[in-house]
Amino acid sequence: MKNTKDGFTLIELLVVISIISLMSSVVLTALQDARGRSRDAKRIETLIQVQRALELYYHDNNQYPSYTYAYSTLGSQCGAGSRWCSLETALSPYLSKLPRGESGITWYYDTNSGDGYTSYGLMTQFESTSYNQKESSDGGYASYTAWYEVGAQPQYCNAKGRNWLANSAFVCNGSN
Repeated sequence: MKNTKDGFTLIELLVVISIISLMSSVVLTALQDARGRSRDAKRIETLIQVQRALELYYHDNNQYPSYTYAYSTLGSQCGAGSRWCSLETALSPYLSKLPRGESGITWYYDTNSGDGYTSYGLMTQFESTSYNQKESSDGGYASYTAWYEVGAQPQYCNAKGRNWLANSAFVCNGSN
């Protein structure tokens, strides 16, 4: 008489559990990247809205808001001696709120008296590696390849081999 038992061996159960764990980790990784891409797409839209607000401000005032080296911080705080909040106030007729440092992502804005506040730079980072090409081909300063830069300052200063994000009166760090 044969003694048979229905069921799975411990080895079979461990193999199935390992396969399920591996598949779960692949799915979760893909989901996390998709969420990052989604937040990045929203960042691009926000960046476009801020650019529009800056252009409307320029149209009404013949210069961009005169805040050098303004940046956002995490949460609802402003940062850089509240220049980010001051920039938000200046743009309030055109934009209800500037972005904050959500998900650990910082935003920077700069304009300088060296050119009469007639150019600006604005930059942020992306979470997903899907935007690496966009970051590296934005025309901005080489050391900020992890940043996406827009505005005339980044391209102008990059052509001179200088950093545009400078807490000074000069358009490019190291003079115009």
